[in-house]
Amino acid sequence: ETPRLEDISLGPLLERLARETVARAGLQLAVVCPAILQVRANEGLLEQALACLIENAVRHTRSGTIKLRAARSGEKVTIEVVDRGQGIAARDQELVFERFYRGGSDESSGFGLGLAIARDSVRSMGGEIELQSERNVGTTVRLVFGGAAS
Repeated sequence: ETPRLEDISLGPLLERLARETVARAGLQLAVVCPAILQVRANEGLLEQALACLIENAVRHTRSGTIKLRAARSGEKVTIEVVDRGQGIAARDQELVFERFYRGGSDESSGFGLGLAIARDSVRSMGGEIELQSERNVGTTVRLVFGGAAS
């Protein structure tokens, strides 16, 4: 079933998610988003996808700042969750969006569903999800939506 899409103001959504995220000591969340930026999406699905990405970033970052960034470029809106955590090994990057995949580390917790849920939620709204990661440098997960809100 195709989700109902509406214009969503990203700044308030990202700020709320940052406030609601329980970060460990030594970890901060920063939001970088133009005040008037909107995206055409389903608010519940977008919030669910972002919450999964933020939770993963917090879980795998020991210290520093996790950035929630959003920007518009032409007709596309991009939302990023950027961390400076442990990163994802190259061999695992193709698999992390698969259900129940938890990575090659014994430190992985959870059921291995967060990134799969985020991917499926984003795709159901017509968006794409991209991942850039380097071990011991960090990870950027990017949500890209076409047909930006007016």
